Amino acid sequence: PMGTGKTSLLNQYVHKWFLNDYQNTLGAHLLSKTIQLDNNNLNLQIWDTGGQERFRTLVSTFYKGSDGCLLVIDVTDED
Repeated sequence: PMGTGKTSLLNQYVHKWFLNDYQNTLGAHLLSKTIQLDNNNLNLQIWDTGGQERFRTLVSTFYKGSDGCLLVIDVTDED
């Protein structure tokens, strides 16, 4: 979905900051974060993908081999 706040959510999680002005993500952007789980360090590679229809086929390549996916939607958008 486009304009749902995916980039804002990821920047808050990875960098601990928030911007008031965002542009639509074109294609995909990679973010990295190391977390600790059960005394083990996990290196997360998080892809922030654009929600525009024209990127749908490109985005599907990022999902292959993934161990997880976070779906972000705008519950106020009736479309």
